[in-house]
Amino acid sequence: MKHGVPDLNIPNEETPYTSHVDMDEFLGNCTSTNNEETVECSNNACKIAAGSYCIGGTKEAQMHSYSQADEYPAKAVELEVFYIDQNPITRSQYVNFVNTQDPTLHSDYVSFKLESEIAIYGLTYGNNQFIININANNVLDFATQKGATAYCEANSKRLCTAEEWEAACRGFDDDPFPKGTKQGDGESDYGVRNMGYSHYEYVSDEYTHDSLQTNNNKINNGTTPMLKGGNVSVEQTCWSRSAEYIIDHPTKRSFRCCW
Repeated sequence: MKHGVPDLNIPNEETPYTSHVDMDEFLGNCTSTNNEETVECSNNACKIAAGSYCIGGTKEAQMHSYSQADEYPAKAVELEVFYIDQNPITRSQYVNFVNTQDPTLHSDYVSFKLESEIAIYGLTYGNNQFIININANNVLDFATQKGATAYCEANSKRLCTAEEWEAACRGFDDDPFPKGTKQGDGESDYGVRNMGYSHYEYVSDEYTHDSLQTNNNKINNGTTPMLKGGNVSVEQTCWSRSAEYIIDHPTKRSFRCCW
């Protein structure tokens, strides 16, 4: 961990963000009215100013594979001032929390099967406790929405909404991607780090679609936990959304809290 930033553990940290589509194609007629272009981050907390924020993309963006049909048209939403964790939760932070919880909940708080998949994540389990064998300071990669919600509540916070996550990601200028450095750390204008760069992140919203495809089985009128972000290699925009059961498994699933 360097300067309080969780280790990203990604294959290519030199990959820059790209944004080669005209901004008008991304935003359409949506205009944000938040003019408070200041960065206020301390003690792993960043302040996001109240205002009107653009959420979603456009049909033109979808033509460039930067948007899904249910993510446009872009629209403005009003948000009150809120705070968001500057960095996503780490493996050690989450495991320390889970180990204090009722053991009957442990299987609900991890995204893998305890008996057969735990070794994939560099963990062992015994006497109702998880032990991290490697990469303790890396960004968490095995969260569930239920566990994320419980973690945030235990810290007097809450799981971020999709709109809050996107506003923090897009920054002052409604960027389709967070303004990463040349190292591609996914830091947004607001100073929020690693957004949509190496991990998916749970939000409090549910993903609803007429038909969800999961393991070759179609679920009509499906509802499943929603994730934001993703891996930089597939250029997920700030407004990209994913349904829990249609993303690859095992997948790097983390979260951050808001309040």
